[in-house]
Amino acid sequence: MRRSKKIVIGGFIALFSVAVVVAVILLIVFNRPQEAMPVASVEPPAAAINAIEEASVISPEGFTRSVPAEGTYGTTLQLASKQYSVEVPSEAAVVYTAGNDTQEMNSAAVLQASQEVFMKHGFTANGSGESWAQFINQSVLCRVDVQAEARATASFACVSTKAVNDEYAVTEELLGLQTILPVSGVSAVQLRTHEAGGVTGALVTTVYAPGDDEPLVGYQLFYAKQDGNEWRYITSSEVQDTTDGKPGSTEALRAELNDPQWNGVLLYLAGGEAI
Repeated sequence: MRRSKKIVIGGFIALFSVAVVVAVILLIVFNRPQEAMPVASVEPPAAAINAIEEASVISPEGFTRSVPAEGTYGTTLQLASKQYSVEVPSEAAVVYTAGNDTQEMNSAAVLQASQEVFMKHGFTANGSGESWAQFINQSVLCRVDVQAEARATASFACVSTKAVNDEYAVTEELLGLQTILPVSGVSAVQLRTHEAGGVTGALVTTVYAPGDDEPLVGYQLFYAKQDGNEWRYITSSEVQDTTDGKPGSTEALRAELNDPQWNGVLLYLAGGEAI
């Protein structure tokens, strides 16, 4: 009798142990972090634009499609870690333009549809406004711009994050060479360069905020380097309209930029006649 009782108790303990082990296994399985569903990530800028074009919801019916050549369509981009935007030539872009002024476009709908497409392909939102939005993944940064009125337009442009970082590296170097503008007040930068006869010139056009309650001011900052030497800050000018209709190119400024050592490069960037 005692032996039977021991057998029963031993069997109960064995079953209980098995149940505990099973429970622990189930607990581990059901509490394991769930793997995210895979997304069809796209890497080259062109692949991102292809994904947009394949989404028919993005393509407005009755709008004309155009594809700018690589490097000919500048797009304004801003990394989250930077205080100002830069203009970078797109590596891939597509533009949809209304056939007439009566065709309309729903900005909110286009931006929402764009976000769904980009996020489906591994991008995350990286800033937005009423008529624009940015999306980024590990190697590509894209921007969507929508103009709802006055010949409605939707543009999609993508560029590698390397190209964006390179643009920031150059502009930060150039801005650091001048003392006319506090860099902290700069909100947008456009960089243009030109080379001729061993001289490279750079024109950095900035949007600058003098103070919280003051209007934005445009400034042109000119730089040059010879035969691969380091950049030199040359001069600057507030952007203004002149009697000849060339912004920021006053006679005094042109005379300074036309110094023979710069081989006409800076005058060319300012909109002069040289080169």
